[in-house]
Amino acid sequence: MGILLIIKVFGFVEKQVLAYFFGTGFQIDAYFVTFGILIVFWDCIRDLIGPSFLPVLVETKENQTEAQGWKLISILLNLLAIILLGLSLLCVLFAPSLVHFIAPGFKDEQFRVAVNLIRIMFTGAAFFGIEILTFQVLNSYHRFVLAVLGDFSFKVLGLLGLVTLYHSLGIYGLGVGILVGALVAPLIHLAGLWRKRYLYQPTLDISFGPFRKVISLMLPLVAGLFFTQGRRIIDNAFASTLTVGSVSALTFAYKLIDFPFVAIAEPLAVVLFPFFSDLAVRQSKTDSPSLRRERMGGSELVETLMVALKTIFLIFIPLSIGLFTLRVPIIQLLFERGHFDANSTQMTVLPLTFYAWGMTSNALEAVLLRFYYALSDTRTPIFLEVIAVLFHITLVYFLIGPLQHGGIALAFTLSKTLKVSLLYLLLKGKVVNLHFYNLLGFLAKLGLAGIAMGASIYFYHDWVKVLLDLSHLVGRGILVGSAGIVGLLTFFGMVLLLRVREVGTLVHLLRPH
Repeated sequence: MGILLIIKVFGFVEKQVLAYFFGTGFQIDAYFVTFGILIVFWDCIRDLIGPSFLPVLVETKENQTEAQGWKLISILLNLLAIILLGLSLLCVLFAPSLVHFIAPGFKDEQFRVAVNLIRIMFTGAAFFGIEILTFQVLNSYHRFVLAVLGDFSFKVLGLLGLVTLYHSLGIYGLGVGILVGALVAPLIHLAGLWRKRYLYQPTLDISFGPFRKVISLMLPLVAGLFFTQGRRIIDNAFASTLTVGSVSALTFAYKLIDFPFVAIAEPLAVVLFPFFSDLAVRQSKTDSPSLRRERMGGSELVETLMVALKTIFLIFIPLSIGLFTLRVPIIQLLFERGHFDANSTQMTVLPLTFYAWGMTSNALEAVLLRFYYALSDTRTPIFLEVIAVLFHITLVYFLIGPLQHGGIALAFTLSKTLKVSLLYLLLKGKVVNLHFYNLLGFLAKLGLAGIAMGASIYFYHDWVKVLLDLSHLVGRGILVGSAGIVGLLTFFGMVLLLRVREVGTLVHLLRPH
């Protein structure tokens, strides 16, 4: 979590540098759209490999031998290298057609910049795709720190490319940095797995039993891949038809909710996944499906899930309230300088108003998905994602007129909340005891604490802003920092007053051991 927090800090520095040099102009719009394609490319691989590969790898090493586990790794690594190199080459060759497809509103210079960025960044896309597989292998050995160091190097080198090459290459300097980072990241993982190199096999034995199981789990994911990864492309396509700067405003706003997600929710889910898988493998050895379901209701597996969900609620509800109530000064503090002017701030405030309320649902989804995947259920999450994306597109169609790019953010929040609610409720078919009423009472207490927090920030903000010079960075920093502290003290004071015992669990988790 600490390393990922540093990664997100680098990401924020990168966004601040981009905002300073490019504001919400056409070049930054082109970058965010093309980098979005790259993220979709990598996320497609991650969404296919993670849910299907890690549980089977854990099971193979547990029930057979480590050598058999490495045979599975070798087959997937070899196939992935061949497929990804071919796909990367196609994206480089057909970059203009790709830009026409994902950003139909781009014209002239903006279109040319987008095409060039795709050709630079996709040159190394296949190598970072391999890093996604080695990331999962390291996680299976519970080597989480080394796994995220690959992502860390990627982010650092991207930022260095922007800073060192801006004056000579402009926005293309960032593309070069991303290319170098994509080449270096898998090398870090492979260095960490060097002692296991004797287990690697140059094989493509697709008849291998565990590999066939991976493919069977992967098929529902492939079928739903358009929906799981299409959301970002669809959003950018809609935003590209609006006022110039809409794409970048959406991206800057989303980064503010993505920061705590990647720093807290994602690492929690990543660490829980192999443990969920271990516990699920042991649970599967019980006598019958009905007995297994009954035992699971009070098992360590479900208890771990409930603690994780409550921890997410306890952290992300106050974060979302604070981000919503302080959205204007936060954007001014982080981005408003250079070419990112007051107009850029207002463009970014609009989507953040709606994104802020989707933070908690976004974080809960990460944990719930890992729980389903640990149970070797990839069908239910995909089915629900299809429903959520169709709902999202419908909402965007009706909301983009009155709310412009803010409608895209509102559609995100509503569709994510729908999906998370269904993910939780459908666990009833797998778990006897969902702790529903216990969770409902817990949320009612957090809701009261949240109302008190929002009110305290609102009144404190109105009182203190007249005392500070908000035209300077120091004044903005004092306003955001002090108001945030007042809000958090109010929230956790109310939580203690209402005797929410899960606070003790959170304190225990955060305390150094």
